[in-house]
Amino acid sequence: MLQTRSNKSIDWLIITIVLIIMGFGVANIYSVDPDYGMKQIVRIGLGFGMIFGFLIITSISKNFFDIYAGVFYIIGVLALVGVLFVGKEINGAKAWYSIGGVGIQPVELMKIATGLMIGHVLNTPGNDIKTPKTFLFCMGLLAIPAILILLQPDVGSLFVFGAFLLALYREGMSPFWLLVPITLGGVFLLGIIWDSHFLVLIIGFLLLIFLIIFLLSISRPQLSMREMHLLLGALVGISIFFLMNFIFTDKFYNEKGFLNLFNNRLDFIVNLSSAVLSLIALLSALGMYLSYHNYHYSIRKILNVQASHFRQFTTGFLIIFTSLGIISFIAYKALDILDKLPTHQRERILVLFEGEAKYRDTSGYNLLYSKTAIGSGELWGTGWNKGTITDGRFVPEQWTDYIFCTVGEEWGFIGSSLLVILYGILIARIFFLAEKQKKIFSRYFGYSIGSILMLHFFVNIGMVMGLFPTVGIPLPFLSYGGSSLWGFMLMLFIFLKLNYENSESLI
Repeated sequence: MLQTRSNKSIDWLIITIVLIIMGFGVANIYSVDPDYGMKQIVRIGLGFGMIFGFLIITSISKNFFDIYAGVFYIIGVLALVGVLFVGKEINGAKAWYSIGGVGIQPVELMKIATGLMIGHVLNTPGNDIKTPKTFLFCMGLLAIPAILILLQPDVGSLFVFGAFLLALYREGMSPFWLLVPITLGGVFLLGIIWDSHFLVLIIGFLLLIFLIIFLLSISRPQLSMREMHLLLGALVGISIFFLMNFIFTDKFYNEKGFLNLFNNRLDFIVNLSSAVLSLIALLSALGMYLSYHNYHYSIRKILNVQASHFRQFTTGFLIIFTSLGIISFIAYKALDILDKLPTHQRERILVLFEGEAKYRDTSGYNLLYSKTAIGSGELWGTGWNKGTITDGRFVPEQWTDYIFCTVGEEWGFIGSSLLVILYGILIARIFFLAEKQKKIFSRYFGYSIGSILMLHFFVNIGMVMGLFPTVGIPLPFLSYGGSSLWGFMLMLFIFLKLNYENSESLI
């Protein structure tokens, strides 16, 4: 009976799906290069050996990973620091240790360690992500590896660390902190293809419209004095921002230093719109203030502002003005930032907007033949080991980050769709089990690895199909690899062990 219960506590669905994906991965890697296919089998075997070793070590304590989370985190940070000095540079990133001819990427350990450490912090009594103290501490735990990864630089791994924000959102973090990196990243990309002044104008306009609609949708009793002054500060902040955008933009001055509104039609429209929107924001603020006081106002009432109200006004002003300032800086400097990136990283971004044909001899080469391979597979594919693009080795290192194009060519739309469904079931199952955990530690770690796998999946598929820049993100359990494969196997083992202990617990 005990044996039956223990078997039920093991999630065989996740194990089965992972084994299928790994087996399918070996078949596709073998099709690209038989030598790498055989090496992948060896590395999978080593991965299971590593898991068996951890199974023995972690049996000394039921809460092993919670207790030693700090140790894992410190080791991970030290490994990231060390790789900056003695690491091997590959594709412009100094992110690998070369040990016996095998590349070990410490960021894979850091992903696990970060999830364990933040889970440990949240699981500590008295800590709540909604409190500033806990929130800032967790952000600090994320910032340390993020900075070290940025120094390598490894943009792909840095992007994946956003998974920990998704998991924190589940634990109660404000969605605002999810929107910050998404917004800044979007502004940077749009700043490359749009006129920066026009982009800033559109963002400010949308924010102003949002605030005006919000004001019109609420009645006076719903708005407290505190909230009124907060919104008042926000509207004044937008007004002053538009005014400064109108006056202090260098492109609107001629060689003599005089304001020139008529450089061209777009400049004139943008500049005039800035002035009009500044006036609208100011009038909206004045109208809201007078409406709140039922139009019975006087100089004395307008000037009679309590200190607490002034603080709220200042807070609203600074939040909006600073946010628009940061957005403007990124929009105006987007092209400068792009020019300072290494050539291969800059071209990988430009490929998204200008097409891979323009860069077919450099960064667009992989994408060009990857899309050709996927398209040639049609519905049923060419058959295993019969892909023309795959056999011709047109896609460099196709067995790693671009392994999905082999799937598309040799297994077609049907095979690719079934693989996508398997990943979908795997990720959904992890989230489902994470939600059932009794401890915050286990739940947060489950959501973390589910989010990591989800980001890896979407980014890898996106970059192979030309929907996302090439950033060196492998497809979990399918791509050829050592440290990435072992990292995925270890993080999944930890979660399954935590889930097993959760199922066996009577509390």
